[in-house]
Amino acid sequence: MSDYSLKLTIRNARILREIEKAGYSTQAEFARANDINIQGLNNIVAMRECPIGRDGRLTKTAQKLCDALCVLPEDLWTENQLFARL
Repeated sequence: MSDYSLKLTIRNARILREIEKAGYSTQAEFARANDINIQGLNNIVAMRECPIGRDGRLTKTAQKLCDALCVLPEDLWTENQLFARL
């Protein structure tokens, strides 16, 4: 097994579709245009961070994402994805 390196990428397709539908070709372009922290956006799209904080509300980045796309959280995340962290 030491002869192989495997990289698996899991990203939230709902968010990516909405960003594309809004006319942006990259996450970075969208983040810059909407004053969203690029690293924070990448973490949410890659599901390294939950969009729901410990207080049970959307994180600042998740809220800015919804606002910029003019969508509800359920348009971007399934019930499982709201609390999933990979």
